[in-house]
Amino acid sequence: MDTQAVISVLRNNYRLTAFNHNLYNEYKLKPNFDEQKFWDSLQYYELKKYYTLDNIELAVKISLSKAKAKKTISLSKFQNRRKCLEP
Repeated sequence: MDTQAVISVLRNNYRLTAFNHNLYNEYKLKPNFDEQKFWDSLQYYELKKYYTLDNIELAVKISLSKAKAKKTISLSKFQNRRKCLEP
């Protein structure tokens, strides 16, 4: 790998780590937060395999994954509330 490619991979790896932790910090304060389910759902998207993409492709992939993760987390909270309301 040339120097520019190494820098790009390291930068993308940092961006993926920052994305995971920023999303975690956003959700950890919410009631009924399940840390294990959160990390499992992020692992499901397998973002680590995309760290070799160029910056624009990685940014798009991160945005799509964030939207999916938020939707998944919101749906699971809705389902938990629904279970609590059922007799």
